[in-house]
Amino acid sequence: MKTLKTTFIAFIAVTIMSCSPLFDQVTYDKTNEIKTTTLELMDKSDTSFTDSEAEVTSLKNQMNEMVTYESGKKNNKITQKMWELIGSEKHFVGSYLKLWEDKGSLSPALKDPAKQQIEEAFNLMIGYEEEKDKTKKNALKEIINGIIQ
Repeated sequence: MKTLKTTFIAFIAVTIMSCSPLFDQVTYDKTNEIKTTTLELMDKSDTSFTDSEAEVTSLKNQMNEMVTYESGKKNNKITQKMWELIGSEKHFVGSYLKLWEDKGSLSPALKDPAKQQIEEAFNLMIGYEEEKDKTKKNALKEIINGIIQ
């Protein structure tokens, strides 16, 4: 009877774990890497866009790769959606890079608050990947819902 109980508990644990997203070292590392690259690139946005065009293209490719990577994982809609928004030309990093390209260069008065918002979004994503708790999940959902509405 004890073996049956242990087997049942193990089965329930595996079932629960398969339904919830787990820590992914690749996602964690790439999100940190892309965050650092993004913030470093934003620091250059008060100079000519053409001087950093190759870096911008590389960053966009990395963000697109993360969308593809995250979309291939089960039970991962929140992280996938955040990557879609981060790279979108209408939101976060994608919109900042588009504006930089359109204007040629950006003022520190624009750069500093945008950088703070983008860094906060990345930090929420990193925190969620570290510890997939309800508070972090709700914070990301709030961002997503605020943008989509």
